[in-house]
Amino acid sequence: MWPGVSFETCDWARNMDELALIPKSRRRKIQPTYEAAIPARIATPPVEISAPLLQRIAEVEVSLARFDAVQAARLWELPALLLRSESSSSSQIERLTSSVRNVALAELSDKAPSNALLIAGNVAAMREALRQSGNVSIDSICAIRSVLMQHSGEADGLRDEQVWIGGTPYSPHGATFVPPHANRVRECLDDLITFGTRDDIPPIAKAAIFHAQFETIHPFT
Repeated sequence: MWPGVSFETCDWARNMDELALIPKSRRRKIQPTYEAAIPARIATPPVEISAPLLQRIAEVEVSLARFDAVQAARLWELPALLLRSESSSSSQIERLTSSVRNVALAELSDKAPSNALLIAGNVAAMREALRQSGNVSIDSICAIRSVLMQHSGEADGLRDEQVWIGGTPYSPHGATFVPPHANRVRECLDDLITFGTRDDIPPIAKAAIFHAQFETIHPFT
């Protein structure tokens, strides 16, 4: 059985000055404690993949191999186009859109629209990730994230505060999901990085699990 996420009760430091500015209806929901996730350790547990899913993974691997073969026969550089396409698509998930022209401009100058700069940062982060390929560590993950957020003004390094998804900006109470407490982030990433070295899982399945676990940890603000 694949391990699931558990939860722990953490203290919530309430700022009385901020509470005074919050509507009473929301203030009542802010409690002295909250529940934060504890991601399962996945470095060693066996991964059971159903036969239909294994077949689907094999089909995807064949498609990728065929794509690589077609690319090898072409005389023009497709990876550069794919890099921008994937970066743009990823940015759209975060509701960031910009014209191709503005993104190209942002790669050359900081004097471009803010969305274009953020998408250009995504392209640069993809390049950094490819450069660091085979050297996955907390430092390399932070380096990629630093490149990604170079135009955002956000702090570098792992988060040192609680974050949450959904709910209100005032507290994690009522949030859709509350990632682990900041003091668990490093140990969770160490476990995830060890999982990434496993060779008993199909690469596509391993990438999917790695991504899901990374999002569960939510190591940055």
